[in-house]
Amino acid sequence: MQWRGGRLVDLWKSKGSPLDCAMSRGLLISDHMSKPFSALLKDGLEDAYSKLLPQKQFGCTAGGGTYFANHLTRSFIDYCKLQNLSMFVLFLDLEKAFDYTIREFLIGLPQGCLLEPESYLQSLGLDDDVAKELAREVRHFGSLLEQLGVDPKVAALVNSLHSNSWFRYSDLPTDCSS
Repeated sequence: MQWRGGRLVDLWKSKGSPLDCAMSRGLLISDHMSKPFSALLKDGLEDAYSKLLPQKQFGCTAGGGTYFANHLTRSFIDYCKLQNLSMFVLFLDLEKAFDYTIREFLIGLPQGCLLEPESYLQSLGLDDDVAKELAREVRHFGSLLEQLGVDPKVAALVNSLHSNSWFRYSDLPTDCSS
């Protein structure tokens, strides 16, 4: 199914050297019909997603833009300047953290996987001990989608879209698969 992949291209962030990989982000260009399908799935995941978010989440939420956080941060900086207080602001790039998420913990093993969970997780490069512990955790509690009570049909569709997915990087002739 074409909805499981696409072409990955680099988008330079217009800062730093264009040759530095950290100064660009990947954009997945995929089949046009996958976007409305993904939007339909999003409705089935919205409740589970909102259960995970902290109360003070800014951005990535309906009605939770970053404007208030920006105003609050600037006010804090101004207050500290007026009071001659030292301060710091720490920004975390959680988008980068997503690249390192073990998706099998979130959605379960790929559909049609014939390997034992430990073997599959070890094939991803996880340490033996980590693979065994994660497999035991998922076996006992289920995937995160199951734990959050996501409709089993929606969870199966999400898993299916991530199983045997692929992308082609830029103009390279070979596909990368997952």
